[in-house]
Amino acid sequence: MQMKPYLTNAKPAHRVLFAVCATLCLVVCGQSAALAKQSVRKKAPKVIAVIPVVVAPALPSTVPIAEAKGEHVSICYNYGCQAEVSVLYSAPRLQWLAQQLAMAHNAAEERDILARVVGKLYGWAGEQSLIHNDKPGDYLDDGVPGRMDCIDHAESTSRLLKMLEARQLLRFHKVLEPMRRVRWLVAQHFSAVVEERDNPQHRYVIDSWFVAHAQAAIVLPLDDWLAGAGDVVE
Repeated sequence: MQMKPYLTNAKPAHRVLFAVCATLCLVVCGQSAALAKQSVRKKAPKVIAVIPVVVAPALPSTVPIAEAKGEHVSICYNYGCQAEVSVLYSAPRLQWLAQQLAMAHNAAEERDILARVVGKLYGWAGEQSLIHNDKPGDYLDDGVPGRMDCIDHAESTSRLLKMLEARQLLRFHKVLEPMRRVRWLVAQHFSAVVEERDNPQHRYVIDSWFVAHAQAAIVLPLDDWLAGAGDVVE
């Protein structure tokens, strides 16, 4: 420890006494400072920094089209549903159908889209089976493998519509069982039928028997169809 200038001429005993006092002072002051610091630490409230946590909204669980599964539907042919073939509708094609039907704003628009969708579904089925040989009516394709009469069309179209309904793609209609009409005692005809959800008394046939393969189906009010409408085969 270096002496202060005013102690240079002090007596030796005084110097020793000063040195001892100074040392004691440093020790005591150091301990007091340490105790003071500890006391401050104990008494000072803890300050906890609050960091806001931002939780991102959960994204909807979706299955990529490439990973989603397609769907098989059994299609009748060779008249009277004597033969059936299972056709596969791939996930991308089903997604396309969903996009088409989603554009409907009311029941009338949905029926218009359904007519085209049914034709498209038959076209895709014809890529995988002999039904691409089907012609309108029952006489243009008589004896041809893959031919379809009204029973084949009524049953197959109903199955296709039920597939769409099961996938919740029909917002304005529900699918009924195929309907039969009888004219002139012996003339029978069958067709798929849908009913408006908000107006159950409004029923319509979706009849693909009248048109060429893969063409849009005929849509008629059920009462008109029962009265004979749609008899002209293209």
